[in-house]
Amino acid sequence: MKKIITKLLAIVLAVAITVGATSCHRGPSTTIYTNDDGNYKKIEYRGRVAFNQQQTGITDIASGGYLRFETNGKSFEAEPGSNGRIMYSFNGDSPVSNLSAYQKSFVAEGIKEIIKQRSKQKDQ
Repeated sequence: MKKIITKLLAIVLAVAITVGATSCHRGPSTTIYTNDDGNYKKIEYRGRVAFNQQQTGITDIASGGYLRFETNGKSFEAEPGSNGRIMYSFNGDSPVSNLSAYQKSFVAEGIKEIIKQRSKQKDQ
C-alpha cells in the first residue's frame, strides 16, 4: 500500500511541476486564426499590448503579457524585456530588441492584421 501511495504522490508532484512550469503566462489570452485564400494567419496575445500612433510598432506590453503573430511559415513573438524594452523573437530565434528593416516591416504587417481582426471582432 505504501508503494502505491508513494507512486501516486510522485505522479501528482510531477504533474504539479509540469503545470507550474508551463503556466508562466497567467490571465486570459486571445487567439485569432484566419485562412483567406491560402493565407494562414494566427494571432495570439495576452495582457495589454500598446502600439505606436502610426500602428507600425509596439510601444508597451504589460508585465506577463505577450504578442505572437504567425503567417505562412513566418512568425514573431514580442514580450516585455527586463530593461523596459520590447524583446522580439523571429521564427524561434534568440530574442532581440533592435530590429532590422525587414523585421520592422514584418512587425508592422502583424500589427495591421491584429488591428484589422480586433475591429472585425468588435463589429460582430
